[in-house]
Amino acid sequence: MPKLGDKLRLESALDLFEGRLEKQIKYGKEQSKIIFSQAMVDYLRNALRAKEEGRPLAMISILFPPEILLSMDIPVFAFEQYTIQMLSFGLGYEFMDIGEGFGFSKEACSPHKACIGLALEDIFPRPDLLLYTGQIPCDSSAIMAENIEHIYHCPSFWLNLPFREDEEAMKHLVAGLEEMILFIEKHTGAKYSEAKLREFLERDIIIQDYFIKTQALRGAIPTVMGAKDAFANFGIRMCSEGLPIVVDFMRAQYEECKENMEAGIGVVPEERHRVVMSGVYPFWNMKILDWMEEEFGAVAVVDFFNALVGVIGNIDEISSNPLETYARKILSVYPCLARLGGPSYIFADDLGKMAAEFQCDSSVFFAHFGCKQTCGFNRIVTDAIMEKAGISSVIVDIDACDPKIMSEEQIKGQIRNYFNVLETR
Repeated sequence: MPKLGDKLRLESALDLFEGRLEKQIKYGKEQSKIIFSQAMVDYLRNALRAKEEGRPLAMISILFPPEILLSMDIPVFAFEQYTIQMLSFGLGYEFMDIGEGFGFSKEACSPHKACIGLALEDIFPRPDLLLYTGQIPCDSSAIMAENIEHIYHCPSFWLNLPFREDEEAMKHLVAGLEEMILFIEKHTGAKYSEAKLREFLERDIIIQDYFIKTQALRGAIPTVMGAKDAFANFGIRMCSEGLPIVVDFMRAQYEECKENMEAGIGVVPEERHRVVMSGVYPFWNMKILDWMEEEFGAVAVVDFFNALVGVIGNIDEISSNPLETYARKILSVYPCLARLGGPSYIFADDLGKMAAEFQCDSSVFFAHFGCKQTCGFNRIVTDAIMEKAGISSVIVDIDACDPKIMSEEQIKGQIRNYFNVLETR
């Protein structure tokens, strides 16, 4: 008889992605989708086989940059990203209740409750070390991490990321990275190599260059890529940043978007609304984004996870000490840190300017119940979009992974009313 959580084990997830990859190849799906599935297969397989191959497994938080670990041939497991992915498949809701039963707050972020439940039930592969980032005002993540430490009783390290991008911040982060390397070497026996990290950084430059060019193409009319496809590059970079397969994915995604732009092919047959999409998506029901496209011809042209705003840029060359370049890359390039770390007004103003430049006419902000930082700056963002682009926003109450907080019909009702008003005007 199947046990609770069997479908959430890495073996089942690996089977799922292997099956998806086989079908995508068979039916001739876009190359970017095939490469994405292959990357997930490789990532899950490495995490699953770490122990039998005699390699340590590092469990990392969702925004932890993985290149140093990967360059040292240490498999990583991004447990928050994995939990969100499984919940988005409709699996694992019961583990949120288990997390609450352990004493975790009901008001906390739902994926964090599920993470604790999955760890308690021994669904995750057991890590040899835990690494987290400490850069955002997310109490839920920090408290979850402390609970995870109590469950696994293995060495843990917090990489403190500064809020600012200046020389003092870079020195602080380089010192933290040096301390982290000593921690990893001590607890794994693996050795850090500047040459190997340099190889990863060289690929990072290419990855980010394709990312910037792809996001710029979304300004085309009609736009060439919707929110769900755009979100894929966020997921692949969480667990595989700097690997050759991510270069292949980003290149394929860019080339597909470029071909669509040149052919005048948009996401929907008739694009009626160009949307700024902010906040945290309802991951438990991403089909809502498809429904917006089908029902209202409303396509995300600018989105929270990928917008070229704040300090987002690229690194041009690698310094004699690659850790210095890596520190700059983490703070000025890595997905989402500029948005969550602040200061929020810089991100919000740039988002408004980009909305105007990309000729957006609508703005949807998903206010995730358990995320105090995104809920906390929704007014800053929506005010900036009104000021810079003249666009009114709808703030849609959701929970990222828990359908009990707001149902599909309640979410659709808020969105439907908004677009009906826009079209009446």
